Amino acid sequence: MAKQNNPWTNFGQAVALAYFQKTGYKIIASNWHYHQQKIDLVAQQRSIIVFIEIKLYLTNKFSYTNKIMGSYQEKQLQIAANYFLERYKINKWRYDFIIISINGYGGMAKLKHYRQITPSPHYLKKFQSNT
Repeated sequence: MAKQNNPWTNFGQAVALAYFQKTGYKIIASNWHYHQQKIDLVAQQRSIIVFIEIKLYLTNKFSYTNKIMGSYQEKQLQIAANYFLERYKINKWRYDFIIISINGYGGMAKLKHYRQITPSPHYLKKFQSNT
């Protein structure tokens, strides 16, 4: 997600955190950085580490987009995830994406969780998911 001083961004992050905690995930890190690359959330579900990208959309009506992230954003996420995997010797992991659609007039949010997103293979160096 973008800058953390935006009230909508903070609201979206809170919605995502509440969702994951309610569904049994253990949050390990929020806004985890490796140089300029950032992972919105790193969570654990049983023995699997989950890298979570949060996309927030302000809209007058609830809708979800088919385009979750661009290739540059995907590359940045995977660079950070690769470093995290190597640093902490993780071998069971997956990518998830959350799209949060917020109605700006009512402040209501709808959340869509995409599990086990397959990353573009040309961005992954030596890690492969074992899930």
